[in-house]
Amino acid sequence: MFLDINMPEMNGWQFLDRMQPIIKPLNFKVYLLTSSTSEQEKRKSEDYKCILQFISKPISKENILRVKEEFFTF
Repeated sequence: MFLDINMPEMNGWQFLDRMQPIIKPLNFKVYLLTSSTSEQEKRKSEDYKCILQFISKPISKENILRVKEEFFTF
């Protein structure tokens, strides 16, 4: 799943907090997309076992290809 931190209605952190009780990190993988370059948010992402990577926008073609390669190794 690609998940943006800054979304209307509910941000990415709120979404993950609500999903945490029902998801299994081994079966639910998240690539966190954000326009933020905050080190604090990068560190916060490490608290979620389901987050595979913190990706800052704009996302590059190389980053998408790397995600694709990682995804198909599961």
